[in-house]
Amino acid sequence: MKNIIIGTAGHIDHGKTTLIKNLTGKDTDTLPEEKKRGITIDIGFSYLEISENKKIGIIDVPGHEKFIKNMIAGISGINYIILTVACDDGVMPQTEEHFNIAELLGIKYGVIVLTKCDLVNEEQKSLVKKEIKNLVKNSFLENAEILETSAKDKNSYEKLKNFLIKDIEKCEKEDKKSEEKDFRMYVDRAFSVKGFGTVITGTVLQGEISVGNSLYTYPLNSKVRIKSIENHGIRLEKIEEGNRCALNISDIEKENVKRGSIVSSAPDFKSSDIIDVMFEPLSNVSVKNNQKIKVYFGTREILGKIKIFTENSQFIKINDKKIKHPAQIYLEEKAALIYKEKGIIRDSVSGKILGGVKVLNLSSEKIKQSNILYAEKLINIYKEDETFENKKDSAYLKNILENFHKFSHLERGILRAELKNKYFKDFSHKDFKKFIDENIIKNEIKSEKIYEREYLSLKDYKIKLTKDEKELKEKIFKIYKESRFIPKKQSIIEGDFLNAENFRNIHNYLYEEGMIIFLENDFYILKGFLKEAEKLIKEYLKEHEKITLSETRTLLNIDRLSAVMILEKLDKLKITERNKDYRILYKGEKHD
Repeated sequence: MKNIIIGTAGHIDHGKTTLIKNLTGKDTDTLPEEKKRGITIDIGFSYLEISENKKIGIIDVPGHEKFIKNMIAGISGINYIILTVACDDGVMPQTEEHFNIAELLGIKYGVIVLTKCDLVNEEQKSLVKKEIKNLVKNSFLENAEILETSAKDKNSYEKLKNFLIKDIEKCEKEDKKSEEKDFRMYVDRAFSVKGFGTVITGTVLQGEISVGNSLYTYPLNSKVRIKSIENHGIRLEKIEEGNRCALNISDIEKENVKRGSIVSSAPDFKSSDIIDVMFEPLSNVSVKNNQKIKVYFGTREILGKIKIFTENSQFIKINDKKIKHPAQIYLEEKAALIYKEKGIIRDSVSGKILGGVKVLNLSSEKIKQSNILYAEKLINIYKEDETFENKKDSAYLKNILENFHKFSHLERGILRAELKNKYFKDFSHKDFKKFIDENIIKNEIKSEKIYEREYLSLKDYKIKLTKDEKELKEKIFKIYKESRFIPKKQSIIEGDFLNAENFRNIHNYLYEEGMIIFLENDFYILKGFLKEAEKLIKEYLKEHEKITLSETRTLLNIDRLSAVMILEKLDKLKITERNKDYRILYKGEKHD
């Protein structure tokens, strides 16, 4: 049986937490404030024990409208939903809101549970069932069972439990083996445990991971190592998709990984603050161009703005949620996302859910609202549904790369992992590698590795800058040249340029071309000056054997922070290594 996660959904005080307690014997309200107020504030976790070796994770999400962001975070990774409706209330605002979220995020399976059945008569139950049928009409729950429960009838929960054990078998689906996918998990909690360090929890979305393996955290892009794995309090050597887990990780402080972070085995997750999407609105919503919104992907909430592509209207009235709209979302922070990832957007002021989005592309530039050609490009990406056999054709691959070069001309190519996730998701890692290697051998495409990232492009493709882009490149290059051994912060430099998007595009070009080197925390230095600093420090070490931070400052005539960043970069490059409060030449490598 596929490992799955069950989630609750429903209005506040409609019996979700009580239902889980009766199913599992565990109380998911753990926070003192939850106990005091009698409502679920944050996400609660439990499990349904089927056998000695089989446990099904259950997530209890809050029903109050004030905690809707926690509800969306909780529903991330859920395969099967229990929609609860209290008989004495019927369908309420959060009932509908939770149901809409589940549908927009693509949940396919579930059951409807009437709670508090002992408080009403048969006529009232019949009316509530009609309300529910109207709510779920033409949805994934249209033909779902409606089961009744009562706090006075413990057997009703036993019947529900038996039904769930049988019904969740439909969640099984043919898919690639877990080990053939990159591991990926959204973090919903991060904390420190004395004597252990940083611990993160979440639901494994895909792939598997073992103790001792390395992961990357995004959007920070830090490498960490798995020290231990737990699933519902039990130590494991490995964990696979569809499971709740707690990971004890090294090499990172808990402040640098938090709810909304992604951990993945892939070293080249792409991040951006401009997202091309297909917007699926709820019925009868109005969206203003550049309207302020809150965006939810996985367990993360980010502020932003949405722009729907249209030729003339600043105010878009949407009456049919079946009509989807190409759009761009501008985020206040960068997000690491994958092709076809689904999210939810809400109005940032009223909190009203506007609809769902599906990621089509991580962009690097803002596109005008009236650019219908760009909108058509997004629609074509959305409609793309080639068969497995068509994808084996080299012409299909060349067409993808031609389009990529056309719309991303400052990038040397598409990342191998992005190409796989976006266009060849139905290939196993083995088949995809074979397919790409064959095309490289046939000289149809080329592969280049930069900073542990592999880029694929057409064999003859070269980046060509426009006249304006060349001038901008020289301006940025001059700033770093004049700064010499003192690293510059990208975000600070950006403030001196009128067009931030153009600046970021060219700055990224300089980085990927190896002209500037990333140090840490948004600081960069010209490659030539880092090499010169390396040369001077190595010469100093050959004569004096060790160098202190103060001596480095004097040698390069720089401030303390600059010296720290340069020395730490040389440590990472294994040119030097730290010994107490000074550096020596790295012992594992010969130095001329």
